Amino acid sequence: MDSLHDIYYLTLETLKRHSSLNEVEFEEKTDEWRNYPNKFKNDEDFFNLLVQVTFYSGFKSGTVNKSLYKIKEYLGNYQKVKEYTFEDAEMVLDLFGKSSAIANAPKVCLTILNAREFHRIIMEYGSFKNYLQSYNFEQGVWNEKLYKNLQGRFYYLGEVTAYHFLMDIGAFCIKPDRQIVQLFMNLGLIRKREKRKHQIALKLGRDIALETGEKIRVVDIVLVTMRQGTDLGLEYSVCPNHCGECLLNKLCRGKKESS
Repeated sequence: MDSLHDIYYLTLETLKRHSSLNEVEFEEKTDEWRNYPNKFKNDEDFFNLLVQVTFYSGFKSGTVNKSLYKIKEYLGNYQKVKEYTFEDAEMVLDLFGKSSAIANAPKVCLTILNAREFHRIIMEYGSFKNYLQSYNFEQGVWNEKLYKNLQGRFYYLGEVTAYHFLMDIGAFCIKPDRQIVQLFMNLGLIRKREKRKHQIALKLGRDIALETGEKIRVVDIVLVTMRQGTDLGLEYSVCPNHCGECLLNKLCRGKKESS
């Protein structure tokens, strides 16, 4: 019962039971994530993803989701943002609202620097797609050289967040963040003292996709929604606060006995 195939479908069924969506709506929402990599068609799409990944880094997804329209409006045009001075960064922070969680000076300032690097790529390759093709990028395939190059070029594309960027455009990876790592730890799939937690989580995500035949972007959103509850019709996280209603309960080492 504890094969990765079974664990994934128990996770999926748990989400369905907690979702506000009916069966058809849930499947339609899942299809959106299956097709998610196909939405990136032009330079602005790729730059907006880079900006979003920057803001999601270290923040709860729900916090960023509420402000995506502001982030896109003020930082989504790389041709405009590359010309910003750091005085302009202060203007953006004011527009975000000084008390807002997204009014983060390092993220805004480094987005300006990322816009300049993005522009350099466009000048060198003609388009961001051409840059990806220079590394023989393909959806459904992993590309280590591209992964390393992105980390060297852009701020906030680190060991984990570079996976986020590549996953969204179709690379064969999940984003092995702390939420997914913790879920796998609860299930005994990653040891607490293991030093290579991110790498093991990454392999587990890939193995789940291979065993189930599901798109790896969907595997990621299913796993992370268990811990964050901000998609697929969930308004709260199932794990770790609703253990008694989770179909993974018998397998879980991190369950709350009081639930």
